[in-house]
Amino acid sequence: MVGNRRSRRLSLAVGLLLTAVVLVLPLQTALAQDYSFTVDSNISSVYVQEDGSVSIVYDITYTNDPGAHVIDIADIGLPNDYYDLSSATATIDGKPVVGIYKSEWLDTGVEIHLGSNQIAPGDTGTVHLEINNPHMVYQDEQDEAYGSVRFYPHYYEETGHGTTYLRVSFYFPPGVQPEESRYHDQEFTEAAVEGDRIVMTWINAEARADQQYQFGVSFPKNYVSEVYAPPSFDLGGTILGLIGALFGSLLPLTICGGFALWIILGAVLGSRRRSKRLMDYMPPMVSVEGLGIKRGLTAVEAAMLLEAPLNRVLTMILFGVVKKGAVRVESDKPLRLEKADPLPEGLHPYETDFLEAIKKNGELRDKDLADVTTKLIKDVNQKMKGFHAKDTIAYYKDIVARAWKQVEGAETPDVVDENLEWMMADEQFEQKMPETFGPRPLPMPAWWWLHSAPSRPTAPTSGVGRAAPVPSTGAPRTVPGAQLADSVVTSIGNVSNNIVTSLSAFTARVTRVTHPVPVAKSSGGGWSSGGGSSCACACACAGCACACAGGGR
Repeated sequence: MVGNRRSRRLSLAVGLLLTAVVLVLPLQTALAQDYSFTVDSNISSVYVQEDGSVSIVYDITYTNDPGAHVIDIADIGLPNDYYDLSSATATIDGKPVVGIYKSEWLDTGVEIHLGSNQIAPGDTGTVHLEINNPHMVYQDEQDEAYGSVRFYPHYYEETGHGTTYLRVSFYFPPGVQPEESRYHDQEFTEAAVEGDRIVMTWINAEARADQQYQFGVSFPKNYVSEVYAPPSFDLGGTILGLIGALFGSLLPLTICGGFALWIILGAVLGSRRRSKRLMDYMPPMVSVEGLGIKRGLTAVEAAMLLEAPLNRVLTMILFGVVKKGAVRVESDKPLRLEKADPLPEGLHPYETDFLEAIKKNGELRDKDLADVTTKLIKDVNQKMKGFHAKDTIAYYKDIVARAWKQVEGAETPDVVDENLEWMMADEQFEQKMPETFGPRPLPMPAWWWLHSAPSRPTAPTSGVGRAAPVPSTGAPRTVPGAQLADSVVTSIGNVSNNIVTSLSAFTARVTRVTHPVPVAKSSGGGWSSGGGSSCACACACAGCACACAGGGR
């Protein structure tokens, strides 16, 4: 932040020691009340080096509030005490600064003396900082073969305010391949390949100057020469010491209340993060705009790209092989299949893999289906290599939308037949079916009813899960749209609900292989002090090399 006196931050982790925050806030406000500014933009680049260090480049633009104290020194927090002060260079609006020193305000960080180029009240200035910080690549606890780096851009807890354009770019070590790159939790905004480096960038045009944001990446650790074990941190001892010094007799109440709230918050945040990741089974893709859209994916491959529920994707594969006459469904609960002999030609590789997973008794086991699914995900990711991911996703979403439109005006069974697979790739398939089909009579698809033999098309009757033969001659049989929609959704639901034992467990099994969680096991991604001046507690997990911030002058 801005100022020229050291301030001891007394607040602890978010949600911890709420009483301490209340008591300390007046003291902090009194010390920093003269300094007030907006951060127009906070742009940082993190270059992961082969020696396990990172080179950090900051460009932070401040606008000093009218009537506030002049910004004569800018403090910027750094990841850990290993930072190399001798490597630091800085400018203010392109002009040299007076000097760069260890911060007197931050426990871990530097102070940049602006000299005659200080930012007066009402004026704007941009501070540029470059510095190398060793000891930054940590062992990824979720994958022994991977290293991990996390980064918290500097923020201004006390005197910064307003909206900030936040941009963070991670430059992977030279040589890391797109399919080897991983991000933590929040998906990147854009990605590119610059020379021999992959670059993932996160952009938040509506970030807050006083709020902490965190980002992270993982990559095979053979690309760096040093990977460090998670540093130890005596959280309990530190907390008890501070509590004893600050509150004395309030110790029992503070410990119980603080830790209870910490545990609750951690459980809630961890649950939300795990739930969000359930559908993130596709590995992150680095795209190159010049190659454009990847066309030619099948409906099943497109569903994978769109990250439809995995049980739905498996059901789509099953419908495909039923349609081709490769298998028939003997029962849907339990699900039992009978393979054709011989198998028809023209099967997709994932269809062949699916058929090979069928046991002699006609059953499918989760482990075998997980292998089929994992291979399909990797194949789709390989096909997408180099193509523009977002444009490709938009392209297939448009195909799905057009499939719905075509069925709305369907007059022949072929139209429904050809588009149903694409419609199933829609995450809102169940909701859209009744709306699209409506009350009008619709032609019955010839193949979809799973209980029918491939060579003898059938259609549903009023009984769920039963079928009646479709006449082989004459006009196509029609049924009310609502009945058809209900029959299709019910049939698909029956199979989807029984094709794997538990969707969440099955997806987690697949995700552990295709997109393992590269962050530490603690639900908050490490112990964070809420953005004050100490970084010691923010690195108590794998990959938690972080630029903690808050505080400053």
